[in-house]
Amino acid sequence: MQALKWWAQSYLAGIPQITCGFRNDDGFVVDLQDFVTHELPIKASQVHRSWNFKACLNFLDNFLQAIKNILLDCHSHKVVYLFSWNPGDEVIQYAIDHSSQHAFLPEWYTSEFLKY
Repeated sequence: MQALKWWAQSYLAGIPQITCGFRNDDGFVVDLQDFVTHELPIKASQVHRSWNFKACLNFLDNFLQAIKNILLDCHSHKVVYLFSWNPGDEVIQYAIDHSSQHAFLPEWYTSEFLKY
């Protein structure tokens, strides 16, 4: 499953090759190995119960489309959307937070952004 994380981060950032360090039980790096990013899904497909890059990209596309549709109704820069998903669920849950508990953009930024 670690290869999925390596692939996703590198693929989305356009990184063609990654170097991975493998640790022993004491946490020391004992081996380094280079991987070509676009070959990771092929290697994963050769392992029993591996991940599928097409399923990952479809999930991401569906998630981003859902966010886009949700945000079309957003009329406040102070609203925070909290997304959650449980593996196996077919639906991504979200909640709208109007408090400042989860806000992370400073007021100076949002006020400048709203000028445009």
